[in-house]
Amino acid sequence: MSYVQGLKRRVEELESLQRANKHARLSDGPGPEALTHGHSTSTVSAPANTQRSLQVQAAEGGSTIRHALAEFGQLALSTTSADNSESIRHFSLWQIVSAASKALPPVLDSGAVCDLRHTLRQAHQKQAEQPIMFSRLTTSSFVQRYADTVFRLYPFMDRDRFMHDYEFVLSEHERTLSPHASPSQGHRYFLVYMAIATMATVTAADLHICYFGSQLHIRATSMLRDTLAKSEPVTAVQCLVALILNSLYCSDGGSTWQLLGIAVAQAISIGLHRLSDEAAFGSHGTNQDETHNLFWTLLLLDRTVSDALGRPYTIQDQDITIARPQNRESVATDASTPPSLAGALEHHYLVSESQQDPWKPDIYFLTIVDSWSRGTSLGATKAHDEYGTEYSLRLEARYLTCLSRKRLLAPNTRTLQHSTGRGLAGRTISACCAWLQLLEAQCMVGTVLLTTLDVYEITRAAVVCALIAQQLATSMPNELLVEVANMRVLAMSLLSFATAKFGHATELRNAVSLAYRYVPSALHSQKDKTPSETLSNTIETGNMLPRSLRKLLSIARKAAMS
Repeated sequence: MSYVQGLKRRVEELESLQRANKHARLSDGPGPEALTHGHSTSTVSAPANTQRSLQVQAAEGGSTIRHALAEFGQLALSTTSADNSESIRHFSLWQIVSAASKALPPVLDSGAVCDLRHTLRQAHQKQAEQPIMFSRLTTSSFVQRYADTVFRLYPFMDRDRFMHDYEFVLSEHERTLSPHASPSQGHRYFLVYMAIATMATVTAADLHICYFGSQLHIRATSMLRDTLAKSEPVTAVQCLVALILNSLYCSDGGSTWQLLGIAVAQAISIGLHRLSDEAAFGSHGTNQDETHNLFWTLLLLDRTVSDALGRPYTIQDQDITIARPQNRESVATDASTPPSLAGALEHHYLVSESQQDPWKPDIYFLTIVDSWSRGTSLGATKAHDEYGTEYSLRLEARYLTCLSRKRLLAPNTRTLQHSTGRGLAGRTISACCAWLQLLEAQCMVGTVLLTTLDVYEITRAAVVCALIAQQLATSMPNELLVEVANMRVLAMSLLSFATAKFGHATELRNAVSLAYRYVPSALHSQKDKTPSETLSNTIETGNMLPRSLRKLLSIARKAAMS
């Protein structure tokens, strides 16, 4: 009863405080009810008496229930409100995307911060309006590189339509030095500018190319607001995917995780995942095949990024009603789905199904790998180019690494040592070593462009192989131990190469170095390091590591101390 009476007294206190605040608002000015009707929410323009009453209210214990609900209502209305050219609403889609992609935010603050952001915004706008020397000679190689590398795995729009948009933008630049994009054509400029900026930034051979890419990136981000507000829903999602891919390849492209969450939310809101909403996909030149590829590209990005960062999936399989592209049957008869996308999707579901029961005999999983490698369309591309070979080896190493990681994370170490065996362990080390060897060779000649996801995947493969060597060192053949040593050298070399582009590669490289300290052959050269000192270094440098990798390092440390 005392608890109920206490609640009643608290309610009475809130009601009395509410009546006092209402009386103060009637005498001093507009109150929190005005927030839900679109009136000014700035405390700078409020009367001095209102500010004093709010300060007294905060000193007496915070806002009332009505005030809190009013503020929440304003937040909800501002978040879901549509953007327009006359005013900038708080928490609009453009602002959220701008913050995630590190584009310059609008002026929302007051005082000195407001003046500084206003100055920066003017400088950003002035730079975006500068003429760009946009010609076929300076842009064609970047467009072709983007089409060959990015569209091959992430076909978020039709390649022919993208090339047609490029020709359109090129003709407008040839006609006038600074063409003005109309609202109906803004997305075409944005997609072309962002594609060229991505490739120019990644493959910059000198400062002039880097500055050219920076100019195009600033021009594209300056068009972001109107592009998202005035484009068709499917086209807006395609623009968001272009931002996501830019963040994968460029360190200053913003947060991939945040941009991906925004794009997935937009795609689900317009029903790209549902079969019943396909009738709305035909606007602005997009057809059903293109929208399907757009959704499956988003799903592939969601799965890949989530697995790399150790986070849950955003898109749930039970919510998808459109048909999943079949790798073997549909590719031969339907050229609308690129083979690499269909093969990558099949690989993802194959990994998910295999991880549900990772304790089956090794021969079971090795047979799946061999069958998939021979039968998939990706296997057919091995003889055509080096890209197909590298990507096929990457997927094979990813499959085996995920299975070995699942076993390594088992709570029973004895079961782990007994079940891992030589077959799956040896195949995992050999596949990872072969993949990293080819990846290093192609990075040196510029055939493959590293992304931020590659950095995480290289780290995961190196750490898993180090723990396999630690657990099975006594029963592992010498040739596999040699490959483990090569894995360390290859991983450290690739991660050192990636530090020039991605800052977090340094911490991941340190994690790989720590993982190989627990390998018996490497522990002899680290006699001056005690287990407690090694543990403290692991905790200090593991802040950027996914949770699963931190668990693996913890398991290795405990095994080394036992």
